Amino acid sequence: MLQDKCRQQEEECKRLQQRLEQLEEECRSSRQQQRLQALTEALRRLKDFAALEEKHSLLQRELLIVKEALEKSLLQRNQLMQDKNELIVALKKVSHQQDSARLDRKQLLQECSGQVHALAEMSREKESLVHKVAALEGQLAALEQDRQGLFRRSNQSLVTSSATKHLLVVFGSSSPKEQTRARRGSEKE
Repeated sequence: MLQDKCRQQEEECKRLQQRLEQLEEECRSSRQQQRLQALTEALRRLKDFAALEEKHSLLQRELLIVKEALEKSLLQRNQLMQDKNELIVALKKVSHQQDSARLDRKQLLQECSGQVHALAEMSREKESLVHKVAALEGQLAALEQDRQGLFRRSNQSLVTSSATKHLLVVFGSSSPKEQTRARRGSEKE
């Protein structure tokens, strides 16, 4: 009996030993699973980190591109502002020149109007002078005709006076025949 008990206890011990080994194996297997899970998690985290690193790198490149575009845009904006200011100055200058040109044009129109008025006045005066000259020429022609008429009458008076003197001389001392001849001679003159 004791031997049976001992055997039973030995068998029980073996079984417990096997169970212990089995539990230890299970425990090792469970730890390995935990380690495997931890390693898997670490690998996943590394992959996520690598993806994040790649994303970060891409974002940095995009940020650099955006910065360059912004700097270029700011330069263009500054150039446009400078161009705008130059255009404003040029427009003010052109506006001033237009105002000056309008005043000059107005002054020229006034001067031109004055000259047109003066020219019209001169034209009227010229026309008046032409009429006066024509009237004076008419008077001069009339005076010339009067002068020629007076000259003829004067000549006739002289001739008549000379003839009369001659007749007096002739009639005073000559015969009627001589007086007739003298008359005819004075009429021929």
